[in-house]
Amino acid sequence: MRNRAVYIMTLFLVALICVSAGKQGARIEFPENRTIDLGLIDGDTISSGAITFRNTGDEPLVIMQVFADCNCTVPDYPRDPVEPGDSARITVRYDGRGFRHGPFLKVIKVRSNSDKPLVNLFVKGTIRRPKK
Repeated sequence: MRNRAVYIMTLFLVALICVSAGKQGARIEFPENRTIDLGLIDGDTISSGAITFRNTGDEPLVIMQVFADCNCTVPDYPRDPVEPGDSARITVRYDGRGFRHGPFLKVIKVRSNSDKPLVNLFVKGTIRRPKK
């Protein structure tokens, strides 16, 4: 009787391990790339762009925080969980006012419950030389 109990318990543990090994959790994927290209912009304007991501995991994806490396770049992101298979967008506003003309590259950090808990995104463009 004791051997049978040990056998049943062993089968149960093996089944539990197999089920948990198949779970992957939330997974954030960016189908295109991780860069928002604002192109050529005027220095006295606020420009915006967006990037789409998808939860390719098997649990809801929760974006906990999205932050930029400077105050000139303001991200907005979904506050509700993104269900498995669903897509959502992170939008970014870039305020070029007061910056010199030329190219720029800003970093956006996305913190989530994904298997990659911290992902870098980029915002790039060129501030047009002012016309005289």
